[in-house]
Amino acid sequence: MQVDFLTVLVAVVSLIIIAIPGFIVVKTKLIDGKVSAAFSALVLYVCAPAQVYMGFQKEKYSSEIGLNMLIVAA
Repeated sequence: MQVDFLTVLVAVVSLIIIAIPGFIVVKTKLIDGKVSAAFSALVLYVCAPAQVYMGFQKEKYSSEIGLNMLIVAA
């Protein structure tokens, strides 16, 4: 499986789009530390793995894709 620059760029930009509003909200102190920690956990444990999974779904399934998904999950 070959990953091109555009695919990686889209993934990085989407993570930045997720991070910028959170950064602004925390710096302006619109939410406290407990809520910030909950949002961080949500992104870390739900959004990031979902994004990795969706990235693998763009390719036709093969044994190499399955092996790579297991490596990422580990």
